[in-house]
Amino acid sequence: MNNSRSIVAVLIALLLSTPPARSEVTPAKVLGDNMVLQRGMSVPIWGTAAPDEQINVSFAAQQKSTKADANGNWRVSLDALTASDTPTEMTIRGSNTITLKNLLVGEVWICGGQSNMEFPMRGGQGMRPRRMKRVRSSHRKRRQSPSASTTSGPANISSQ
Repeated sequence: MNNSRSIVAVLIALLLSTPPARSEVTPAKVLGDNMVLQRGMSVPIWGTAAPDEQINVSFAAQQKSTKADANGNWRVSLDALTASDTPTEMTIRGSNTITLKNLLVGEVWICGGQSNMEFPMRGGQGMRPRRMKRVRSSHRKRRQSPSASTTSGPANISSQ
């Protein structure tokens, strides 16, 4: 009895882990409207499509082409980009066309850490605040962020 349950569980797991058939070009979920691309370095753009499908990506006067592999995965790398505060569109073409809107090029910083990193800047052991005049610290109220794929609205542009 336990052996048959194990076999059924394995079969269900295999069925659920099998990716669905892909017929349209789809960029990776991290790529979308209102994003900022890193300046000064090669920028990867990737996604899925039908196997052997021709993919064309155009952005900021660059045209890149590739073909999806046997598993339907594709990737191109844009050449290093210069910073720009002018919103631009990226077009990804294959059997369908996807346009990503309001893209900027600039500095991308991803900051994160664990809860044990909440160490106050004043009064800490071994820290000498008067020697750290250029260190600025801010504390933000903690809150659960919405799903990364549901953000919308214009990007905030700093004038500095």
